[in-house]
Amino acid sequence: MSMKFKSVLILAVIAFQLTVLPHFAPFGVVPNYTLIFVIAVCLISDGVESVIFSGVTGLLMDLFTGARIGLNILLYMYISIALIMVIDAVYNKRLRVVIPMCFVSSFIYELFFGVLSTLLRGATFYAEAVWKVVLPVALINTVIFIPVYIILSRLRFEKRKRGIKYERQI
Repeated sequence: MSMKFKSVLILAVIAFQLTVLPHFAPFGVVPNYTLIFVIAVCLISDGVESVIFSGVTGLLMDLFTGARIGLNILLYMYISIALIMVIDAVYNKRLRVVIPMCFVSSFIYELFFGVLSTLLRGATFYAEAVWKVVLPVALINTVIFIPVYIILSRLRFEKRKRGIKYERQI
């Protein structure tokens, strides 16, 4: 995927996530579609490009949501770096490897984002939020991740037919 295509797609995902998709909250929680997209792009793209893309996406999320500037940037970049390190060590991008990585990444992001955002507001983070919010969001993110990853990897696979070098992801 070209950087222009990713940029347009991430702006569409962010706009869709902040306007339309909060009205469709399965089990009372809103999935983080931007995080799903960032994880999928990190698993498909090269290392440096993924980190830059996740940092820019985190900045856009901070700007559009009104969150503390730097919180999403930091978490997205750390997650992308961790995913790159794990993929380099495992060197296996099959679904049975990628799905648990998505679940763990989503769980860690939601946990750290919840803890840090409540502590920065001066509030108390309750442990029951892990069972009521963090775990359901991580599970829903993982379920939504599967078709997103398959579609994005297929989009990248189609470029091979046009003459661009590529190794099949799935």
